[in-house]
Amino acid sequence: MKNWKMAAVLAAALSASGACAQVAIPENPYELGMGYCTAEPRNLEGALRMFELAAERGDARALFELGRMYGEGTEVTPKNSDEAVKWYRLAAEGGHTGAMYQLALIFEEGSPEQAREWLRKAAEGGDAKAQTEMGLSCDFGWDVPEDKAEAARWYRAAAAQGVAAAQCGLGILLANGEGVPQDFDEAFTLLTAAAAQNYPAAMGALGLLYEEGLGTEKNVQTAAGLYRRGAELGDDSSAISLAALYRDGRGVTRDPAESWKWLSLAALEAEEGDTDAADLLKELEAVPELTAEAKAAACEEAEKLYKQIFGEEEH
Repeated sequence: MKNWKMAAVLAAALSASGACAQVAIPENPYELGMGYCTAEPRNLEGALRMFELAAERGDARALFELGRMYGEGTEVTPKNSDEAVKWYRLAAEGGHTGAMYQLALIFEEGSPEQAREWLRKAAEGGDAKAQTEMGLSCDFGWDVPEDKAEAARWYRAAAAQGVAAAQCGLGILLANGEGVPQDFDEAFTLLTAAAAQNYPAAMGALGLLYEEGLGTEKNVQTAAGLYRRGAELGDDSSAISLAALYRDGRGVTRDPAESWKWLSLAALEAEEGDTDAADLLKELEAVPELTAEAKAAACEEAEKLYKQIFGEEEH
């Protein structure tokens, strides 16, 4: 039974009648277990029982669900990392790539070598999240030597499955000609797809293509709109690019105070050691019409925006 809605109807009927304990072992206990999980009200006790039955038959999907239940903790399965690892490992041995990825996450802190091994296995098995992480690791040299060509290979595999981060990563490599031949047309296509999923970094990268007319017709107004969307989603590069447009009056009305606001936001969003926004703020200091009052008001707006984006205390 592939239709979980039908399984949920059956599960709800069994729960209501109290017949679960008396019925014969179902043909597909995994599907019935998923039905119990999605029924209204949920029956996690029934789901656990069905997953255990399916697990006895070697169903890797059920083994994975048992790992998830113990990993997250439920009213019938107290959170237990060791128990979660046991079930995830059994599921992984059965070829479940999602379980491999979960093992990579679990071992990331205490056993990085095991984590990398499971991550690679998951990626090679086709898990899109794992492929994306492999791409990021190779792209930025996280725990592995930097290798842009290898990053592009993993990004492409995940991008084909619609992962926005991978579409963005591959799009940027193509635009820069890093690890792959430069191709602005394909970069534009990929970054457009990632931006459509509201991936913040894709907004800034796509905006740059519009601003420069690479892979598409030049349109600075469109670039400004993309930069704004990216900045409002927390991308500091987008905020810096938008600030530059306001500083120079390109695609938007020139407004040094607005430029100061977006640079201030970028400075708040920047990672430790990233001084690009701070350096640009120093350059903007020289603009004569930018009064102390205007800067103070812009900084206050930036603080409010930061809090709206990240839900943190104002800086």
